[in-house]
Amino acid sequence: MCRTSNPGYRSLVYSAIAVAVLDRLLKHLALTGQLRLDLGWLKLSLSLNRGIAFGWFRHLPAGLLVGVQVGIIAAFTVLFLRMRDVYLKAGLFLIVVGAVGNFMDRLFYRCVVDYIRLVFFPPVFNLSDALITAGAVLVALRELGIIKDRVAI
Repeated sequence: MCRTSNPGYRSLVYSAIAVAVLDRLLKHLALTGQLRLDLGWLKLSLSLNRGIAFGWFRHLPAGLLVGVQVGIIAAFTVLFLRMRDVYLKAGLFLIVVGAVGNFMDRLFYRCVVDYIRLVFFPPVFNLSDALITAGAVLVALRELGIIKDRVAI
């Protein structure tokens, strides 16, 4: 990890790591049948995803999906290490942390463990997916010029 005196960046890094640890815990609880919650609009329960986002490509061999994930994680890690813009670096960090969380699932279980169901959003997802989404949104906002501060590390 790079050194930075930017407290906001450090907070993001620590928060992302905490969310990744929480994701591992919730996946364990889901796999052991101990994660059950129903608030009506939010349900936590086990769902195994043998494909990628939204269950796409579930017919492909697990080994191929692992290989694709390794390539994606490697590419985003290289981008992260070379990036000087703090917003883009933070977004890439979130994407990599989330991707590694789902990659670990695929290695250990040959599928991704999902557990969050929202009534207004049909696909089941997990906290790693949320990190990936948050990172992608941050990168998009920066690239579109919606976030304009000039901060470099």
